[in-house]
Amino acid sequence: TLEGEAFFMVKKNPQKPFIVNSGDLSTTVLGTSFNVKAFPDTNIEVTVATGKVAVAYDKLIEAKQSRQSDKKADKKKYRVVLKPEYQIVFDQLARESEVKKVEIAKYLAWKDGVLEFNNVSFSEAAEEISRWYGIQVKLENKEIGNCLVHGAYKDQSLINLMRALSYSFDITYEIKNDILLIKGEGCE
Repeated sequence: TLEGEAFFMVKKNPQKPFIVNSGDLSTTVLGTSFNVKAFPDTNIEVTVATGKVAVAYDKLIEAKQSRQSDKKADKKKYRVVLKPEYQIVFDQLARESEVKKVEIAKYLAWKDGVLEFNNVSFSEAAEEISRWYGIQVKLENKEIGNCLVHGAYKDQSLINLMRALSYSFDITYEIKNDILLIKGEGCE
């Protein structure tokens, strides 16, 4: 069971299947290396580097209306096999998923100490900064959250990262009691 992010390299063994459970998603290894990103209250991502994995979850489907009740939801097992450079993004609330081809390097950069942002909102970047550095991040002005962040930061301290971001976005910051407060005008 995984909550967080981990990279796995697993040798195929049909007698002892290797299964990673993250939220309602179950990933069965078919001899591979892959990344699972499963933080609370976010989409779950499974990204394959080599080999194959089978990803499964129960998908809710609307049942026909019956006399005794309004609409009911039934479960149907959804399963997809992913090959290298493919990713499934599972929305835990909607219980829907999307499979897409990806550039694998940017999903594995974290293993090499690289914090990478690929045109994500500053709000999303703030969540990643919070997890990466173990600090609570607050945006004084919600408009800062609308700015798009792009860049890769290898083995940077929080101070060096914030200096770089402050130049790019005309923001200021202060750190007090494990809270990073970011101030500035923001973006529309």
